[in-house]
Formats: sequence, structure tokens, C-alpha cells
Amino acid sequence: MVGIEGRLVDVEAHIGPGLPDFRIVGLPDASVRESRDRVRAALRQIGLSLPAGRITVNLAPARLRKGGGSLDLAIACAVAGACEKLPGSTLRRSLLLGELALDGTLRSVDGLVPLLVEATRHPGLRIVIPEGGRPIAEALDVRGWVACPSLEAAIQVLRGSPPASLSRVQAPRRGHPGFALPDPKTGPRGGLEPEDMADVRGQALARRAAEIAAAGLHHLMLLGPPGSGKTMLARRMVGILPPLTRQEWLEVLQTYSAAGRLHEHDPELRPWHPWARRPIRAPHHTCTTAGLIGGGARISPGELTLAHRGLIFLDEFSELPPETANALREPMEEGWVTLTRGPASARLPAQTLVVAAANPCPCGLQGAPRSAGECRCSRIELVRYRRRLGGPVADRFALWVWMRPVEEAELVRHLEAEPSWKIRERVILARERQRRRLEKAGFRMVPFGRSPVNGQLTARELTAFCPLDPRVEEAYVRLGRQVRVSARGMANVLAVARTIADLEGAERIGVEHMREAFQYRRSGGIE
Repeated sequence: MVGIEGRLVDVEAHIGPGLPDFRIVGLPDASVRESRDRVRAALRQIGLSLPAGRITVNLAPARLRKGGGSLDLAIACAVAGACEKLPGSTLRRSLLLGELALDGTLRSVDGLVPLLVEATRHPGLRIVIPEGGRPIAEALDVRGWVACPSLEAAIQVLRGSPPASLSRVQAPRRGHPGFALPDPKTGPRGGLEPEDMADVRGQALARRAAEIAAAGLHHLMLLGPPGSGKTMLARRMVGILPPLTRQEWLEVLQTYSAAGRLHEHDPELRPWHPWARRPIRAPHHTCTTAGLIGGGARISPGELTLAHRGLIFLDEFSELPPETANALREPMEEGWVTLTRGPASARLPAQTLVVAAANPCPCGLQGAPRSAGECRCSRIELVRYRRRLGGPVADRFALWVWMRPVEEAELVRHLEAEPSWKIRERVILARERQRRRLEKAGFRMVPFGRSPVNGQLTARELTAFCPLDPRVEEAYVRLGRQVRVSARGMANVLAVARTIADLEGAERIGVEHMREAFQYRRSGGIE
């Protein structure tokens, strides 16, 4: 594993004269070096004792650092081949994945999804995986695999005489036994939404901004005193995002599997279905930079990559360490995190909707009702606090919304608010309009690439895909001069205006769309 990608490793074994020794070369880490003890014990359990001599196992390419227990099965079979217990012809076209227990049992490994995805790029391989990886192979629709419970069963498969108790199961092409598609009006999980937008009372402007952000993938900043509903609104935004396509679902599975957190996204490992829910991550504001964007010796994915094709909610954004907040600048704009650790380099996807929330001042009482107390923050404290919310990172947020506390009468009033499924229908239609327009212009979505949405367009693409009438262009320039935004801010306003027009089904951007887009720049109150 490098980042979220699987790399094939050639495992070679040689037995020569000399004092008994078992050495693994090719930049192995501690977990790989320890596999020699697991391999020795597992081979003994099935009656294959190692000969007295110098055993050398080489892991190629030598420049790539290897880690984890996924190489155990390949090392054991390579050593068995060097002992002439297995024919070399069958080993050369075999992909062997699994960690060995001391009794020879095969255990599943982290990162099985990206490893199997990499295997599909090399046709003709015989794939042997642990029994615990069967649900993953079935869900991914991989062909030509066999799941083995133990090293003994794997060796019998490679010899061409699999045990009778071993059944080869190929993945179903469509559907899944016992799985029924839910009603789109009751949510992706087949029942009432666990967190529905209907729970949010009042806050019409914030609800509208959330819909625009979901439709065009525009980053959103929510400002307001405690208790105004910032967290409540942000956590419900995942329910108004369009369902995952099959390609996006594969990308999400790959990122979670690479991080060893596949059970967090889909504990049941069901095949893709038309209402697959997008991921949502909400790290604590004490999250480190490596925890947010990824890192470590093996360049593991961070929270931003785990939210790929979904939403990440950064509560108490002003309390993030400055270096952590500044690390968001490139991923928010480019959709990628490029990390280099020594000789290894990896690109981690981050096509993520970033939603942040912050209090208006250090004490949080500015703009709050008088019953809550009076803000006593000094001007110097306010300037220092708002400096954290300003600067380059703030310019990446296309939508700024000030949320004021809801009146008590509105909280107890039993008014039917619009549920998530209704908003989601409008968002899906707007996304479809964007997709058709961009595909007509030659845009093609590639794995882990940009989504066909307005928020992912470059400045040149915005100019080409968002033509303005002279009257609208005049209002665009005039409002931009009044609000005083940067060049990036002007591009964000144009993209938001295009999304607002798509939500209304308009072919061209109107003056009213432009005015509403500028409204979300001024409402932040921080420049």
C-alpha cells in the first residue's frame, strides 16, 4: 500500500548453502521482517519443515518500502516453491494475499480493496485471498478469485487439487439476495432519515445556502453564536447530497480500506445500490495536521480523504491550529493532497465538500439574545480572533452565512419544515443539468478525478461555461467593486450564481442569481 493505491510486489525465494538463516530483503518494515517467524510456524503446521540452509526472500522492487502482513502468504508459498513443494509455473501468475497465524490460518488484511483493484489491471492472475475477504471480493465483482481459510488450502489450490470443502464463489453481477431498494422519499436507509433537514427550524437563509453548497459542491462557512443550529444543519447536509454512483462508491471503499476503516463506512459490505450514502466525517478541532490531510511513514489517508466524494464538517474552525487550517488551502481548491515522505510520494483524493462552523467572537455571545449575556470581548481580541477566520483559507469558502438564534416561539411551533428528500431531489436535478452541460463541452469524469459540478471548475472553464449578458456582467462588476472580493472570490461568486441558476432550471445566469451569490459573500462579515 502507498497512500490509497495498491502496488504489486514480486516475492522471490532462494535456498543456498550456509548456516541456517532466514532473511528478508527489499526494504521490509518490522511487521514484514517478523513474518519469517509466522511463516516458519505455519509451514511446520502443515508438515513442511524448512531445510537447513540460508533462506533469502527478496521483495521487488527494492526501492519501495513494504509494510503490513499482506505478504505472509506469498512469502510462505515462495519458500515452499524454493523447497520444490510447489511448481514454479503456477506461482509466477498467482496473486497471493493474506496474513498467517501461527497455526496456518489465513487472516484478512487492511487495504484489500485497493489491492484487488490493482489486481484487475493485470488480467490472467490467479487470485488467492483469505476467507475473511470473501465479502469484499463479492461486493467488488472481481473475477477469478478463490477464498481460502488456511495456508494448507491455498497450497492445494496452487497444486491444482483444491479440497472438496473449498467452494469457489464468483461475484454476482447485479443485485444482492435479500436486499431491497428503499423508497427515495424515505431516505437511503429505507426508513425515516436519522438526521433530517425537517428538524431544522427557521434559518431559511442557512438552509438555502446548504442546498446551493450541495448542488454545486461549494465550500460553506457557518457563523453564529452557540445554540443557533450550526452543527445541527451541517450534520444533516449529507442527507441532501446525491447518492453515490458506482464509480464513486468504489473510490470510497478504496479509501476506507486503505485506511483500515472499511467497517466504519459499510459494516455489511453490501454491493453498490442506487441509494448508496455518501460519507461524512466530523473530526474534533484538536485534530493534528497529519490526522486531517494524511501522513505517516506509509502515507495513510487522513480525515479529508476519508470524506472523499462526501462531506467533512469542521466544527469550531477558529480553534484549529493555524498550520492545520492552512493545510486545507490546496486540497479545498485542487481536490488533491500530494504528500512526500522520503522516497515515497502519493496523491490522496480530496474531492470533498468542506463545511465549517465558528462562533462570531471568543466568548460566542456576539449577536446572541440579551438573555444569554452580553459580549465583553475587547476590540483587540475580536481582531485577533477574526484573523484566524480570514486570510487565504477564508477565500476558499464560497458561501458565508450568519446564523442568528431562532426565536422561542418558532422552536415550539409545529410547522412542517421541508424534509431532506425534497431538497435532495432538487439537488439531483441541478447536478444532472451541470453534468449534461459539461459533458456536452467535452468534460469526462475519470476515477478520483473532478466531479462535473460548478464548484470544481477552473477560472477558464467558468468563463467558457458561464456566459453573461451585458446587463448581468455590469451587475457582476459593480457588485464585486462594492463587496471588495479577490479574484478567487469573484470566480467563486460566478460559480455560485451558475449553481443558483441550475437549481431554478435557468439556461443563463440572471441579475437576481448574481445578487443572491454576492449576498453569501457579504453575510460572512469577515474580509
